[in-house]
Amino acid sequence: MSTSFRCGIGLVTLPPTKDRYHNRKMEEWAANNGVYPKTSFNHSCVGDPVFFPSKRRIIPNSKSVMECLISDTEVLDYTDFEDWASSFGYDEDSLSAFRTYEECLKLSLVFKNGLGGKFDILKDIIKKENE
Repeated sequence: MSTSFRCGIGLVTLPPTKDRYHNRKMEEWAANNGVYPKTSFNHSCVGDPVFFPSKRRIIPNSKSVMECLISDTEVLDYTDFEDWASSFGYDEDSLSAFRTYEECLKLSLVFKNGLGGKFDILKDIIKKENE
């Protein structure tokens, strides 16, 4: 079984800075590019910082990947897009949110069907470890 996986912002570990706005921008940039930024920002600049890629890739451990995949399968617990969107704070009129919902739904079905009866066992293990 194979599935796509994109490293989200929750898997980026950067040392905190005093400037929370720019720290958040660095985390977003790193998650979108799959590598940590080589340089941060110029404190004297105005506007958004400019980042440059480093050779240090973001490589999540297998437990983190499984937790993310299991978390994404929660989409199967909702009756429809509107129900899911309101629970996760998405705009019910957003096409981007709907595409996210469809992608989660598609990947969740592949993941659940690929694991078969072991899916619920894995879900319970992950849930117990995070309690």
